[in-house]
Amino acid sequence: MNRTMAYRAVHRPASRQSGVTLIEILVAMVLLGVGLLGLAGLQLRGMQVNQGSMWRSQAAVMAEDLADRLRADPSNAQLLTATGAYYGTFTPASAATFTPMSDWLAMLAMMPGGSVATAANLTGPTLPASCAQVLPCALVKPVSGAAVPTPVQIEIYWNDARAATGAHGAAATDQIGSFTMIAELSSAF
Repeated sequence: MNRTMAYRAVHRPASRQSGVTLIEILVAMVLLGVGLLGLAGLQLRGMQVNQGSMWRSQAAVMAEDLADRLRADPSNAQLLTATGAYYGTFTPASAATFTPMSDWLAMLAMMPGGSVATAANLTGPTLPASCAQVLPCALVKPVSGAAVPTPVQIEIYWNDARAATGAHGAAATDQIGSFTMIAELSSAF
């Protein structure tokens, strides 16, 4: 066999492939893009949960503060609860008419407000009728079956749209945040 023929048989030039590297890069970039979108969604959800947690802890501090106000001044608290002044609904607008709690109501005004959705569109707790037109709102009532005025149930409601995800088909603006606490007052009442 001719030496040139043997060389050609052994060292055939490979068929040329072009564009394989570009396709691999394109697939890698698509996968990276999907991953980054998922990471952005995770970051957004984390921020929403953090926002809701902040408002819930603020509501817990406010509820405990209100219970402490009732415990700190038993004679006035007894008078106010006997007349029903401390029982009922409080909104930031009630600060002008209820001066013993004007600074507490100013804190309530810092909670997120907004319009309240109709009960049919509402996701979250069922709002009491007295809170149905305004947020934020606080409700103080005696615990049913207990001797008045101890213990009391303190409920705080606010617009939790920023921390909401619009779950179950509801719009994010229809989300209501709530905190409920039962506070045992002094037996001195």
